[in-house]
Amino acid sequence: MAAFTFSDAKTFLSDWNKQDQSDKALRQYARIANASNVALRQCGPWQFEKRLEKKALQPLYDTGTVAVAVGAAVVTLTGGTFPAAAAGMFIRFNGEPQQYRVSTRDGAGQVTLEENYLGTDNLTEATYTLTDELLTLPTRAYRIEHLLLDEVTTPLQDLDLEYLQYLRMQAREINRPFYYAADWIVTSNTPALTKVWVYPAPAAYHTLLCSVFVRPAEVSGDSDVFGLPDDAEAKAALQEFLKAYLFQEQGETEKFNAQLAYAQLFARRALSRYRLERGGGQRRLHQAGLDGKVTYVARLGPYS
Repeated sequence: MAAFTFSDAKTFLSDWNKQDQSDKALRQYARIANASNVALRQCGPWQFEKRLEKKALQPLYDTGTVAVAVGAAVVTLTGGTFPAAAAGMFIRFNGEPQQYRVSTRDGAGQVTLEENYLGTDNLTEATYTLTDELLTLPTRAYRIEHLLLDEVTTPLQDLDLEYLQYLRMQAREINRPFYYAADWIVTSNTPALTKVWVYPAPAAYHTLLCSVFVRPAEVSGDSDVFGLPDDAEAKAALQEFLKAYLFQEQGETEKFNAQLAYAQLFARRALSRYRLERGGGQRRLHQAGLDGKVTYVARLGPYS
């Protein structure tokens, strides 16, 4: 099956709505198409949206002493060599609570911070720690399945972001990371994941593996695709949402609500079949906790 494109969506809407593709209709179709794609994803998560992000976490580095002036961003190092991967790491001076992220590694003995040093006195021959605690996620990431360290099967535990940041600023442990917290932003009324913090800060090299779900980019050009798998059910589910959001554009509130409910039901059934087919016909038991999170418990065997 060929990929479903924005051109296909426009043709479908025009045929179903019995309208030509006027400029006004095309503007409506872009809004309809992108709203439908988001609504379809909200019935998931769909496994075809899952990506594996990998990062080599750098170990603690604190060799030598550093100098930095108040209100300046340039840090110079004496008696050591900044790691090649210093950009993106975090530096703390003389055990102060405040950390600064490194913007660039300018050379073996110099880095530039993302913001100016905010201390009260210029620092010379100051002690420091340079740590790697952050994974930047792909644009439009919206859900983390799990984080693994060094491919060990036990995932890192999820902590509240505010609490993890408190630990980073106050406890400041250096060890093997055991916890993570997701950092969110809201753009266009849509929450999105931007990065993941780990704690404690790593004392040694580790490989961080993050399984994350990522929504596709908005469509606008005729050849833009919706990021659907080669699956007739997923395409049909998207078309049901296209109908619903066409009703919304036309001000048909009752028809919109009815069609949206049907599209959501259709999509969830399609998702169940998709998981079944991609899972080798195996049933899986999931359990909902008191916090509302649903976790995998056990494989139950084939469907009858």
